[in-house]
Amino acid sequence: MDIQLKTNQQKRYSSLEKLLKSSLDESHTNVFIHICHSSFFDDQQASNLARALAQCSEIKILKINLFNNQISMQGALDLASTLEKFTQLSILALNLSNNKIGDQGLSALGSALEKLVNLKNLTLNLRSFISVSIKGLSNLCSGLENCTNISTLRFDIRNNHIHDIQPLGNALKKLNKVSTLAINLRYNYFGLLTIWSLNSGLAKCTHLSNLSINLRSNDIGNSGALAIGQGLANCTNLIILTLNLTSNKITDKGVLDFGLALKKCSKLQNLKLYLVPDRSHYIIQLKKLTTNLFKIKSMVQMSINQK
Repeated sequence: MDIQLKTNQQKRYSSLEKLLKSSLDESHTNVFIHICHSSFFDDQQASNLARALAQCSEIKILKINLFNNQISMQGALDLASTLEKFTQLSILALNLSNNKIGDQGLSALGSALEKLVNLKNLTLNLRSFISVSIKGLSNLCSGLENCTNISTLRFDIRNNHIHDIQPLGNALKKLNKVSTLAINLRYNYFGLLTIWSLNSGLAKCTHLSNLSINLRSNDIGNSGALAIGQGLANCTNLIILTLNLTSNKITDKGVLDFGLALKKCSKLQNLKLYLVPDRSHYIIQLKKLTTNLFKIKSMVQMSINQK
């Protein structure tokens, strides 16, 4: 277990015990905490951490990595209760992946986000079986909608088997200042309706210039590939795009239809595209796709990776 806490003086702490004994106060405006892979960091430890952080009333930058610990609902509730008090936060990065925080924990985070109206940069890493459903995601995204000053958003909820991501699309409709967006929805097994919701949200992000979306293994098929291409075509200021559509039952027709739709992104300069497995019958279609996309006059760099 390792904890680092940074202030303007670059103070560092190597254990939770030392952090709890330290003189945390309003002078700490930039805090970074890293506690990962611990079988001892449970709800009680999370609550102790939350109480210690509560002393940093003037905090503006907070990064907490609690990946793969033993935190459940109560620990998430206590952390959220402290987070909602940090109304001056401009940068927040929170990683609760591989902790079973459940729908109630996720809902509490949503309630905290609702109060953080000054956030400009937000990273939420909630991947890998955190025991949540559409209910928890809806409540989280309801809070996210209130963070209307965000310009950079990174949202990772892969490997949770949430079959409906529509609440995220609805939240994006309110975040029209976002210019950099990274969404990882890998292994959630949703379908076409979610893609349309995501498209409607992206269309409202009129300042979006840098976009990364991982949709691997979601069974969207040819219709989904066409839909996401059509949705991206509405992102008229898009310059940089990274997109993973592998393992989605997309055939050669889906590849071509997607390329024709994406060709309308007239300002696109840098493209990284992951589409289909390396199978010989896709080679011709991939060559046609490459030819079509190079017709975008602004294109500078393009990589189509079949893995």
